[in-house]
Amino acid sequence: MDIKKVAIGAAIVAVAGGGFVALNQAANNDSGSSSKTVSFWYGGDGDTDIKPIIKDFTKQTGIKVKIQSVPWSQYNDKLLTAAASKSGPDLMVMGTTSVPNFVSSNSLMDISDVIKKDKNLQSNRFFKGNVETTKVNGKYYGVPWYTETRVLYYRKDLLQKVGYNEPPKNWDELYDAANKLSQRSGKDTYGFSIDQSEPTFGFMMARQNGATLLNKNGKTEFNQKAMVETMSYLQKFVKNGVSPKEDLKLSIGESFGNKGLLPMFVSGPWMVKSIEQDSGLKDSQWGVAQLPAGKYNNMSNTGGGDLAVGSDWSELC
Repeated sequence: MDIKKVAIGAAIVAVAGGGFVALNQAANNDSGSSSKTVSFWYGGDGDTDIKPIIKDFTKQTGIKVKIQSVPWSQYNDKLLTAAASKSGPDLMVMGTTSVPNFVSSNSLMDISDVIKKDKNLQSNRFFKGNVETTKVNGKYYGVPWYTETRVLYYRKDLLQKVGYNEPPKNWDELYDAANKLSQRSGKDTYGFSIDQSEPTFGFMMARQNGATLLNKNGKTEFNQKAMVETMSYLQKFVKNGVSPKEDLKLSIGESFGNKGLLPMFVSGPWMVKSIEQDSGLKDSQWGVAQLPAGKYNNMSNTGGGDLAVGSDWSELC
């Protein structure tokens, strides 16, 4: 199995044309909305990723869609600005972790009734975990649009030089391999990148170590043994110079390419394209693997985006 292709294929469009019609009608509150133009904000490169889909959609339905592409680094701020100025799109891609915040600010429409009526949007058509990201207090504010997960990216050639012909399979191997990689000649050479700006990273690792994060009453359990052990494990990478203490602000070519200052890192499928285009590496020099396993599993995060309908922005508080 070519796991690189699997990583790319994980980012799959999940809502078909029929679902887009239903959400379009919800956005316009008009069953005859097929003559209207829908504004659609997309986090990423809409010209490459979405226009082919929209073209077929318009051909089938007669509904025109005006796409505005926004880099993910700016996307959340743009949505916040739109809410503050009481203007925004009819439809939008909403990062799965952002849904509760925008629901609390009345920025998203409750589409529970639409989902119940349209078979294209019903929950049994999607992964359960992704459906949960669209719900707040039992109500639906979107449908899964695409989904992906996190994997380990690694330099095959550099790992082989420190005695690993395969990627690390567990936490012990991950630290051992990363430590050996960090001891190569050269200043500021590391073995593994810990993304300290990504809040879900530590939680993902803690789940691998058996942490539950929340108890039955919904209260956090961050002081429990499994969580503390995980943080201590990750701290060891930074304390011993195996991982950098802060973001080095390097391009993928500078960090992962060339001499491989950061030869192992965890990220999503979008990195495949960046590595192929910008790292200067041959396919034989790098690979993608499942995450190394902790004490109980090698659980990864599910990420992606949901397709949501903007509320009546003119009525926002």
